[in-house]
Amino acid sequence: NIVVNPVASTMYISSHYYTWARDQGPACFGENGLLRYRLTQCVDIYSAPYSDRYPELMNYLDPIVEGQEWEGMRPRRNCMTRNLIVGSREAPLKLDGPHAQGTETNNFCTQDDPGFVDWKGGDYRLKPDAEAYRRIEGFEPLPIERMGVYEDEYRKTDNR
Repeated sequence: NIVVNPVASTMYISSHYYTWARDQGPACFGENGLLRYRLTQCVDIYSAPYSDRYPELMNYLDPIVEGQEWEGMRPRRNCMTRNLIVGSREAPLKLDGPHAQGTETNNFCTQDDPGFVDWKGGDYRLKPDAEAYRRIEGFEPLPIERMGVYEDEYRKTDNR
């Protein structure tokens, strides 16, 4: 990801089941909870391909305190990685509330031009020799030229 001039932290992790949504645990995770339904009926996190691709969800619905608190209520599976953050005045990762956890790895934060084609003109494509490629292992160019509104069988012209 490329984040330019964020007004606050790039990633904000809230343990909202312990703050503003503290009464919603049973409605989400309980026997007839919405998240339990979605994770076991709409998709099945205990079977392939989900169990193979997302093994960290295997204990998501396990109780911590029977009928009151479940593993999924604690935001601990969050990882912020391979981001280019330009012009931020705050730390990239902000944790809020009890049990909020997250990791921040392999990001590059700078106040300077990291190698944009035209930073002042708003062209955030990266030059082939951009510093971001040296500072962020595995960082790949974003296909910015393919993003946005385009003509197709549903939209013949751009009426902006």
